[in-house]
Amino acid sequence: MCNRAQRGDIQNELTLFGAKKGARFNEGPLQIHPAQPGTVIRLQDGERVLEQMT
Repeated sequence: MCNRAQRGDIQNELTLFGAKKGARFNEGPLQIHPAQPGTVIRLQDGERVLEQMT
């Protein structure tokens, strides 16, 4: 992963993917580094949710 990766605007991501914030969502740092939390959209019970995963 490139050390210059940055997450986008959260509201734009939610709108673009038709997702909602997950129960444990935390915006976290703007820059994303290897082995650190990053924002992902995943399916949960048939709905897209925004979460953080490492």
